[in-house]
Amino acid sequence: MPKHSTFSASIDQARFDAFAGHLIHTMDADCVLSASGYPAQTESVIGVAPVAELHFTEATTPDEVRRFCFNTPGIAMGFVSYTYGMLLRGVASDKPRDFPLGHLKKYAAIIEHAPLSSEVHISSADSELVQKLATLLVETPDTVPESDIPGLPAGPPTASLDGPAYRAGVSETLERILSGYTYQLNLSTRLTWHCPDLDAPGLFMTLRTKHPAPFYAWFTSDSHQVISTSPERFIRVEDGAVLSQPIKGTLRFDDYSPELEAELTQSPKESAELSMIVDLIRNDISANCEYGSVHVDNHKSVFAVDNLLQMYSDVRGTLRADRDCLDLFFDAFPGGSITGCPKISSMNIIEELEPHSRGVYCGSCVVIRDARTMDSSIAIRTAVHDTHSGMLASFAGSGIVVDSDPTNEYLETMAKAEKFLNLGHHDPLSQRHIQPRTRPARSRRTRFSVWSRFFRNHLLQRQEKSAICTRISTACSTPCAPTALHMKPSTSNRSSSRCSTATALKVLLRESTFSTPLKIPRHTPSSWPCHTNRSHTRPSGSASARTATSRPSIQSRRPATCSSTLP
Repeated sequence: MPKHSTFSASIDQARFDAFAGHLIHTMDADCVLSASGYPAQTESVIGVAPVAELHFTEATTPDEVRRFCFNTPGIAMGFVSYTYGMLLRGVASDKPRDFPLGHLKKYAAIIEHAPLSSEVHISSADSELVQKLATLLVETPDTVPESDIPGLPAGPPTASLDGPAYRAGVSETLERILSGYTYQLNLSTRLTWHCPDLDAPGLFMTLRTKHPAPFYAWFTSDSHQVISTSPERFIRVEDGAVLSQPIKGTLRFDDYSPELEAELTQSPKESAELSMIVDLIRNDISANCEYGSVHVDNHKSVFAVDNLLQMYSDVRGTLRADRDCLDLFFDAFPGGSITGCPKISSMNIIEELEPHSRGVYCGSCVVIRDARTMDSSIAIRTAVHDTHSGMLASFAGSGIVVDSDPTNEYLETMAKAEKFLNLGHHDPLSQRHIQPRTRPARSRRTRFSVWSRFFRNHLLQRQEKSAICTRISTACSTPCAPTALHMKPSTSNRSSSRCSTATALKVLLRESTFSTPLKIPRHTPSSWPCHTNRSHTRPSGSASARTATSRPSIQSRRPATCSSTLP
């Protein structure tokens, strides 16, 4: 094993960023850049001169990734696409695949910057390369030079889901929630511009300077240039200590005040989003953690990024001695905060409702050091520039729960995309906030309707509907037509009829026997190779269900009104 040469110095983050920008332009470097003051703060890492690469295919297994990362020394860096997570979870797709499934690299030289000590370390087996990089570091200016970015788009983007289509998608998601297929789902849209002359590295560094976040990442893969400006950590493992920090709950602001944090944390809708995902993440990491070690700290904490308040929690655990960080990563991938829950059912619905392929968006950018040390992001607030087609694509989305309002969810999505929308000199949001939209608490009649919808969609076999409706008619004072499954009570004595009908439903659920047993799917890890399970079907009437519950109305400030130039 060759002896490594090293160089150390003390510089601040701004100068390290300028150094990274120079290496991206001149030496085709890859990097992950962090920022201080954020809960997901991490080490900044630059990789120079790749010496080994792993391009993911449908046949790539976690064991193959493990061998690449652990069988030879050195840090592995790169990205894993959301699309690869679909293969892991057995979610089929017939959309054209226009982005790599994943790409990891090892490098001739690694440059690291510690956020607290400001120490920078350059290490390589090539002493001449270390000396060259050290000289460039000394000559680097203190900050990223300000300059215009060549090739920026001149107008608004083309959206895969424009305003009306996105709102329709949210409405359809609410129907799926009421029908029991999901109880939270992340719906996204893709925004594309044609800008063949774009200086993508310059765009990355300008965004980094103006909109800092803890998980900036730049990677190149063939003709694709990944520009990730994520604020969210997926999973960190540090000598076996596991940390996941899911983000759910968003509030846009123009002028910050402490009262806004209370407004966000006290919103029942935003709190429900976070609590659901925290519970999912706990389950995702538990199988690879020591028994009893998984717990939640700092629930509903808040930080600010990109003129947005974001709510998050710390989910912690201890990695089992017989597992490694990649066991943990791939068993939990893709992250629950960008799928919804239940995860596989939500991913199938996402595949149906979104016309675009996500690619790296909602995947992960990773830095893997050894079997028990790694860090990774959720690749949100992310764009990809294709140097062959000249297209720049960015993505944004929001979490949909039963209390969601389609218009507010669209405005939240545009608020998350704001820094990319502003590239085309297009102001997506006005300077005033829309008024909170209240949703009345569910009446008894509405709750009864949800009950009957659950009964209809998930428990009735088609050949038995008539017989069961006849039994309901016998049990209730209200007549019920054999083909009517809504079971609305008559106008006379409505309250007592509704109660007796609900009672009859509960009795039937307890006592009825069905000719075909109810099939509640249990999702287990797929056999390898992962491409052999692409026959997975979308949710059907036999899927498991949950009844929707009422929640108080939303009383929180929402994103500002969208400009009329973007549909």
